[in-house]
Amino acid sequence: MGEYIKIDEVEVGMVADQDVKNPQGAVLLKKGIELTERHLKIFKTWGVKTVCIKDDSAETARPDGVSKDEFVDLKIAELKKEMDEKFLPHEGNEPMQVIKQSVFRYRSQLVTKTCA
Repeated sequence: MGEYIKIDEVEVGMVADQDVKNPQGAVLLKKGIELTERHLKIFKTWGVKTVCIKDDSAETARPDGVSKDEFVDLKIAELKKEMDEKFLPHEGNEPMQVIKQSVFRYRSQLVTKTCA
């Protein structure tokens, strides 16, 4: 379960744990999406006061007996599988593969930092 955070405390790269809606109830962003600077500007424009952010602490908690390097390798393998599944419809599209590689590289760095 996520935690509601004031819009001014939300940071780029956090993941929405619930749909983000404007005060009238219109969905501005579906849950599970990583927030960008553009999202934050839109939320502020529409008067969004809080956003429910995914709590990754359980996902990045290393089990006893597993080394940091083993855990990072496991998480990066999970990330690769996720990326492969998401980009499967674009398998023959070279520009989309470049995007996939860029996103994978960025998210791998985040995994390495948060699993330390």
